[in-house]
Amino acid sequence: MTETEWRNCTDPTPMLMSLQGKASDRKLRLFAVACHERIFHHLTDKRDCRKTIEFAERFADGLATKIELRGKAWGKPGSVFTVVHHDAWDAAEDSASYAAEAAKNVVLRLDPFLFQERELAFKRAASDSLSFGEAFQNIEMALPKEWIGKGNCARDAERAGQCVLIREIFGPLPFRLVSLDPSWLTTNVREISQAIYDDRAFDHMPILADALMDAGCDSDEIIHHCRSDGPHVRGCWVVDLLLGNK
Repeated sequence: MTETEWRNCTDPTPMLMSLQGKASDRKLRLFAVACHERIFHHLTDKRDCRKTIEFAERFADGLATKIELRGKAWGKPGSVFTVVHHDAWDAAEDSASYAAEAAKNVVLRLDPFLFQERELAFKRAASDSLSFGEAFQNIEMALPKEWIGKGNCARDAERAGQCVLIREIFGPLPFRLVSLDPSWLTTNVREISQAIYDDRAFDHMPILADALMDAGCDSDEIIHHCRSDGPHVRGCWVVDLLLGNK
């Protein structure tokens, strides 16, 4: 994948593949968290899911242990169970897939009759010898194309949104590193960066840009990202760069 492809990609799968061996478990887990946060308003079991997501975020930052992860310290996993997979890569990949399908299902449920037909067909297919992928394809081909098409559009839009999250968290990686001049790390820059991270105060990103410019930062890429509309999430590559987070 070239840098141009990275910047324009609307499918998270090849982007994640290009990060193999380069991405930290922490960033992969924070991406998984961000995927579920994008669809959180669609979830019906919000209470359990919120606890699960918050635990996953703490675990990513080293504030929870593997024993707690295996022991299900978050309680009931809820429908966002993929975010607490034991393997960070699985958490990232499966959370992206789950969230995209969830977005699709929101649209398909607008026609309760067809949605029920689809669900019953999946249950019947579970006893067949076909693989899940083959069964899925056969079932959807037998349903109205326009209805399935609307769901697929919602799924693809969610996947495109996930690509924005990958660029937000991983930045220009894996193609090149953005250099950081230690002289830019003034007390003010550090304090603003830490507050943004701790409090999720991403509306303060433009303030961080001003502080960086006052410190002599001449990186157009860093300043532009701070002033961009985002979305910004925990794991933002600029904030992580300034705080020394991997």
